[in-house]
Amino acid sequence: MTTALDSVLAPVAAKFINQFGTTVRYTSKTLSAYNTTTGVVDETIKNAEIKAIIDSVRRRTSETGQGETTKRLTMAASSFVIAPTEGDTVVLNKVSYIVDEVDSNYSGDDVATYELSLRR
Repeated sequence: MTTALDSVLAPVAAKFINQFGTTVRYTSKTLSAYNTTTGVVDETIKNAEIKAIIDSVRRRTSETGQGETTKRLTMAASSFVIAPTEGDTVVLNKVSYIVDEVDSNYSGDDVATYELSLRR
C-alpha cells in the first residue's frame, strides 16, 4: 500500500538521479519459457538506458593476485518495470559489469531506489 511518504520521496529520488546521474545501459535477463523437448530454458533479454548515481569505486586485489574493480550504483525504482536481480549486466563507459548484489531502499511501503553492487 502506497503511503503519503512514498508519493513524496520516490519522485524526489527519481528527479535527483535523472538530473545528476550518469547514463548506463542496463540489461536484464528473464526466463521466458521452458522447452520440455530440449530441456532448454529460453531467456528474454531487455536493454534500457537508465540514469544512475555512481556512489563508490573500489579497486582491490584478490587472494589469487587478480585485480578486481567494483562499483556501487543508485538507481530510481521507477526506472524499472521489473526489479533488478543478481546476474543482470550494466555497461558503464564501455565496460561491462555484472550485478552482484541488489539492495532496496524504501520511502515508506514502496521501494524508492535500488543500490546495485557491480563487479567486472
